[in-house]
Amino acid sequence: INCRALTSVTISGSVETLGTDLFNSCDKLAEIRIDGEGENFKIDDDVLFDKEMTRIIWCSANKSGSYKIPNTVKTIGGSAFISQRKLTSIGIPDSITEIPDWIFWDCSGLESAAIPSSIICISECAFYNCIRLTSISIPESVILIGIVRLIVAVRWCQ
Repeated sequence: INCRALTSVTISGSVETLGTDLFNSCDKLAEIRIDGEGENFKIDDDVLFDKEMTRIIWCSANKSGSYKIPNTVKTIGGSAFISQRKLTSIGIPDSITEIPDWIFWDCSGLESAAIPSSIICISECAFYNCIRLTSISIPESVILIGIVRLIVAVRWCQ
């Protein structure tokens, strides 16, 4: 979308699917509301999930401090955490196997990221411009780092 001034979004409860990278470059987006039934999505602790809480779609620009991704999450949408400047640490559960492209891009307040041994792929520019991140431990389970999503990388990471 590349909508740097957007601060809130209301989504009809009748919407069934939200794609990836939906709110990319919406640096000031702090609130998403589900209008109506909202049976297909869930907002918990300023984070938008699919209804089963297996996929993170978006995280509020107001999210600050530490955040531990719930164990139910299996995938993280491509732009879910982009430009989360107030986020200082992220805990990734064992239920996730891939850290997507650009996922923590411009998370300038991020100081630590716990990467579990379930991760096999850390995609291109996953921690780009995380200027406060001073160290990170990459587990032995990781077989691909910074690979552009070519057919070979997709085969290994999914």
